[in-house]
Amino acid sequence: MSADNAAVSPPVTLRPATEHDNDPLETLLKDAGVQQQTLLINSGDAEKLPHYLEDFDAGWRQGLTGWVIGPENVEGFFGIVVLRRLSPHTAGLSCVIAPEARGNGIARRACHAAATFAFDALNITRLEARVRTDDHVGRLLALRLGFAPEGVARAAAGEPDDPSDVWTAGLLAGELAGPSSEPDGYALARTRAGQLLEPQPVLPTAIPQLRLRPLTEADIDPLTQACQDPQTARWTTVPQPYTRDHSVGFVRDIARKGWSTGTTAIFAIADNDGYCGTIDLRMDLADPLVAEIGYNSAPWARNRGYMTHAVRTITRYAFESFGFLRVEWRALVGNDASRRVAQKAGFTIEGVARCETQHRDERPDFWIGAIVRGDSVG
Repeated sequence: MSADNAAVSPPVTLRPATEHDNDPLETLLKDAGVQQQTLLINSGDAEKLPHYLEDFDAGWRQGLTGWVIGPENVEGFFGIVVLRRLSPHTAGLSCVIAPEARGNGIARRACHAAATFAFDALNITRLEARVRTDDHVGRLLALRLGFAPEGVARAAAGEPDDPSDVWTAGLLAGELAGPSSEPDGYALARTRAGQLLEPQPVLPTAIPQLRLRPLTEADIDPLTQACQDPQTARWTTVPQPYTRDHSVGFVRDIARKGWSTGTTAIFAIADNDGYCGTIDLRMDLADPLVAEIGYNSAPWARNRGYMTHAVRTITRYAFESFGFLRVEWRALVGNDASRRVAQKAGFTIEGVARCETQHRDERPDFWIGAIVRGDSVG
């Protein structure tokens, strides 16, 4: 599902496909951006495209029905909306909108009409939405329609050598949101999606030469050196023994995927662009108003006050750009350096969580602290 979330939309109609729709549909499904996001057809299935609209005519008996989305009362092609039967009373809802038709609510109108038809005319009691975890616009569309998030199916899409995780959500009969309504939590989701659709930013700190920036290939070797430090191994969860391959995977895969999917914003702490440590904002907790920070300083950058400024910066970023209400900090009991940084940055130490989580071969106690919106940051 990939579309838009604008509040105002021109009139649209869902109509049967004709042979005149084959060319615009083929162009749409071959669009690089569409192929990156849509789950309707694999990028390697180009030979199926000429027959895709013919499948619409096969009808509901074969498990799929769909419509061309067009302007009301005139010829035109805005995209397609598809219902795919998953079980006798469950169907998947998918939508693909042409690039030139995005940004004016067409997808929301089309999907609302298709969902209404499914519930009222087809005896469907549950609709499912499935979008790649990095398709923030598709997730917004599902949330706007009233779908409730249900989880992430790992490696459920894409090619075997490049799988993608899939975000899933469900909508029951009677839950479809009104065409102009915004369900609870939608405004916050839209704010966050707006951040994540942009490149990961560079964040200045109160120290002129110090900034938080995305990790780069140049950070791989100093990151490796920092993570091989005995104090880092003692107090953090980095793999041990730590190798350069771990840093390569962290920079090229984990950090980039964290931003693209909206689960984690990982930054290098850089002094005149030289790597001094890592700090991250974890945004995939159970409560959408709560985030967690984690950080690690390179040995050569300790005792300069850099980490305190980095924590203050990312905390303000969490409140101001992502709308979090509470940011949490955790550290192994005994990690006095991390605790001092958190307290200097404005965090309140709230207590000890005994045997909270697995760490290496033990289940030790953790300090827990937090800062909430309205507190003084540092």
